[in-house]
Amino acid sequence: MNDLSIRCVPSQGLPAKVLKSLEERFRIAHLLVDESGHVVSLGGVLLEKLIGSLDGGEEGCRLAVGVNLASVCPPLSDPPEHINGRWGRKVAVSVTPLDDGGRLYLFRDETTDDLAGKALREAASEAEAARRARHVFMSQTAHDFRTPLSLILGNAGLLLDPSNADNITPETALALETIRDAGEVLLKNVNDMLERMRAEAGKITADPDRYMLAPLLYAVLDGYQVEIDNRNIRLDMEDGLRRKLTGVYVHVDRVLMRKALSHLLGYILAICGPGAEIAISARLQARSVTLNLVFPTGIYDPEKVLEAFETSTHLPELDLTGLASNHALPLARQLVALHGGKLSMSRARGRAVRLALRLPVLKKRARPARESAAGDARPAA
Repeated sequence: MNDLSIRCVPSQGLPAKVLKSLEERFRIAHLLVDESGHVVSLGGVLLEKLIGSLDGGEEGCRLAVGVNLASVCPPLSDPPEHINGRWGRKVAVSVTPLDDGGRLYLFRDETTDDLAGKALREAASEAEAARRARHVFMSQTAHDFRTPLSLILGNAGLLLDPSNADNITPETALALETIRDAGEVLLKNVNDMLERMRAEAGKITADPDRYMLAPLLYAVLDGYQVEIDNRNIRLDMEDGLRRKLTGVYVHVDRVLMRKALSHLLGYILAICGPGAEIAISARLQARSVTLNLVFPTGIYDPEKVLEAFETSTHLPELDLTGLASNHALPLARQLVALHGGKLSMSRARGRAVRLALRLPVLKKRARPARESAAGDARPAA
């Protein structure tokens, strides 16, 4: 039994609410006696359930405040480690001497604890089996979708090839473009769902190294520049942001972190809609750096966006854009967590929300050769 270290507290210094709190927190009964062996306090209801009658009945120990313990229940004057309780219970007993000569007896029903532990283990096992079954089902379903989708997109691309322009009417071309665009959106959802399931199953592992954060961030921004321009979106970068991030090193897997940043930016672009303004800033602390992205929620109510972030529920309209899927944000959160980072979202002014990405930082030092070759590169996202 765990030792509750209260040896320095005299018996009269243990108020009833403290003893009651012990019982409720640790599911134990107490029996407090003074230096002469008389009962000072006891956990009546729980103690009676464990060792029998407390009111002078035929079963168990006849206990009450003021009764001499040795006269009514001799075995407890020098308690064994266990006693046989009511209804076949196995009850653990421990005694703590107090400074004033009194003693505190604690009783714990190990039989009930064992049964509760077994039930908990069985429930956890069933939950894990259900999780694995869901993972297998969703993975198989996603693969079943992805193969025919690839065929549909491939044939739509062949029919839309400029060499076939004379054989296809404008109406047919428009229908084929619709098929292709919808198929690409669905394929993006399927791929993101598969990657999310792999992350949940622990099949995505990071191979981190030391990289500067700024090149990773600006490489992803450059990769979305065409989309940003086409949608007339303005990036409001904090004054001196690049300079502030200069020399900020993070210990990350470069590929996975760029995927996380790409999922985040694609999600934000899909949420805010054309003509929006996205504010990007950074906050440096001794051991971490936080990127803040504030953006309007477009057609969505901000509270709905916050709820979707907290519960990983869907925003249906996102299924209609190729920028991001409904799996993008949960997947980004999982990838960030692989690097000891954290994503959070909060309400901003008006119809806007703030998405914060916090990462642990490393101390500055000269850039290694690997970083010089790969970390500063700015390929498309």
